[in-house]
Amino acid sequence: MATGFLRAFSTPYRERTFANRALAQIRSSRSTGQGAGILFYATDTERFLLGKRAPGCEQPGTWANFGGGVEYGESLEEGAKREVWEEAGFRGPVELCTLYVSKQPGFTYTNFLGTVAKEFTPVLNDEHTEFRWIELGEFPEELHPKFADALQSPEARKIFQSLGM
Repeated sequence: MATGFLRAFSTPYRERTFANRALAQIRSSRSTGQGAGILFYATDTERFLLGKRAPGCEQPGTWANFGGGVEYGESLEEGAKREVWEEAGFRGPVELCTLYVSKQPGFTYTNFLGTVAKEFTPVLNDEHTEFRWIELGEFPEELHPKFADALQSPEARKIFQSLGM
């Protein structure tokens, strides 16, 4: 029996190699047909958290929220929170609100706005090369195309307006 394969999947998800995580993410996102992520908003500074996608990821070098595939047995909220823990090391309290749902053939991605009391320092895994806390009007031009669509949606604009932006 290939013990390396079994060991890779018995290791905590955050500690797996990039290749194993990428394979697991592809399996979960394609098999469940759902993904979810969180755009963090810190009330103390009124800024948002973005991560820059690493080489080897879909749309490398672009900025987006933290998220990925939802696994079997998880709610969208649970999947988003797990992905944030894996990618940014965050496990604190967060209030989630649906920002936008992107629908593609065979796959749906739910973008949550995650409100936290204070900014935190993410502990990035190898899916991101850097992070930034930024104001709404300062989002970089190099946004992930689907994330940019989400931010421009009428649903997201309505939520941003409710925050006074």
